[in-house]
Amino acid sequence: MISVLVTAYKREKFLRRCIKSLQTENAGCEVKIVLIASKDNIGTQDTALNLYLEGLVNDLILDNAAPNGQYEWCYGTRWLQKYQSDYILISADDYFYYAGWGRKAVDFMAASPDVSHATFEREPDFPWNETFEILNRNGVKALSRATIPGACWFVKADWFYGVIWPLYEKHKDLKTLDHFINKIMRESYKMKLAAFHLADHAGALESSVGNMAFKVNARPLHEQWMIES
Repeated sequence: MISVLVTAYKREKFLRRCIKSLQTENAGCEVKIVLIASKDNIGTQDTALNLYLEGLVNDLILDNAAPNGQYEWCYGTRWLQKYQSDYILISADDYFYYAGWGRKAVDFMAASPDVSHATFEREPDFPWNETFEILNRNGVKALSRATIPGACWFVKADWFYGVIWPLYEKHKDLKTLDHFINKIMRESYKMKLAAFHLADHAGALESSVGNMAFKVNARPLHEQWMIES
């Protein structure tokens, strides 16, 4: 089983398609979705409520706190524990997941004890995100990279709650999401990081939180790294 936390804030035009792609494109994997949305945006709240009433999300958390990223992640991931899943996906609300995303990710991670985190986004070539090699596990390909975006993490649940969760508790008072994610990255990345090409980060240029990476002059990936998962 994969339990999914989707954090939503002011991008309701992406949210419905994100949720539907998680539900319909997972290639038969059992998926439980927890959606956490801010009450201070009527459009996001209404969309989230409709998704819950339509049965497209399993749990809905309408939150009063100012959305700063790390609070939602800490609170939402605690909620995921009730599902006792094998894998956890933490996703922003503006990812559209491709056909087979669930089965391919599970098959890859099951054969990858040397990989701690994966992402579904094949980012461009940022100065901080070197590409090292192509990994091929159980017939699923991914890039081994120096970092992965904080907006989309896929991890084994036992590793998440044993290693990542204590870091969430330790650093949850940091004021901004980028400081929070970077601190966790520095302290937990002891193994390889994998990047699938299994989602479109459709709202990346409209990011309201995070490192605003689109402001940096990114280069296209070299053709040798343009693999399909």
